[in-house]
Amino acid sequence: MSCQRVARSWRGSVLAYLSGRSTEYGEHIRMFNKYAKTEDFKRDMKDREERSKFYQSLSKERLQSITEFELGEIILRLWASQLWGNKEYLVQKLLADNTLDTIKEKLSDLLWGEDPIERRYEGFLRRVKGLGPASITELLSHVHPTEGGIWNDKARKALTFWDVIDV
Repeated sequence: MSCQRVARSWRGSVLAYLSGRSTEYGEHIRMFNKYAKTEDFKRDMKDREERSKFYQSLSKERLQSITEFELGEIILRLWASQLWGNKEYLVQKLLADNTLDTIKEKLSDLLWGEDPIERRYEGFLRRVKGLGPASITELLSHVHPTEGGIWNDKARKALTFWDVIDV
């Protein structure tokens, strides 16, 4: 399923849920609908589609043969790594704290393992030092967009604002 179809389906579900909850959300829904008609939205959706294609191309076999340079590309393309001023440091720190073989094995298992997604997530979080929930869930959401979402500060704040969760 394409990223755009997932986004449209998700958007429709969320908007239907919220529109039935409270009139206080109406202005935010209108703002989003306005944004959804802009060139910025089209550009953002294209960026998401390209990221998803890149991460989905990381087959189990390809992950087993990645180099340090390719690992850097995988990590640096994540939105979660954008807050790092020195992104190369992030990759070097990841490699200093973990072996490349461990990262390749656990990344392959995270994205393509047979265990339930939550068990793969927990296993990766425990075994690979240096990548947290925002990075891990972003990787998973690009490869398996219908099985989960990104869990980061923005997601927590949004879900709290919309009364979907109580953090």
